[in-house]
Amino acid sequence: MTPAEARQRIAALAGDSANVVLSLHAKSRMRKRNITLLEVLNTLRKGAIAEGPAFDLQGCWRCTMRRFAAGEDVSVTVAIRDSTLVIVTAY
Repeated sequence: MTPAEARQRIAALAGDSANVVLSLHAKSRMRKRNITLLEVLNTLRKGAIAEGPAFDLQGCWRCTMRRFAAGEDVSVTVAIRDSTLVIVTAY
């Protein structure tokens, strides 16, 4: 999967928040770093690929997306599992 294909697929899936699942680690990091779910969703919908995509050991495509908005720089590591986006971490 190319970065352009990954970005397009992530943005399309993130258009419906029902397709986005937060891992326990991601929830913990979001609380610690004061990152809201809306910031994560906007990063997925409008951000750029900062790293990846790479195929991981669980059989998913994984990449890190980044977006700078409202004075905040948010990065989100996401795994694409079928038609679900699993948020691995956010910083």
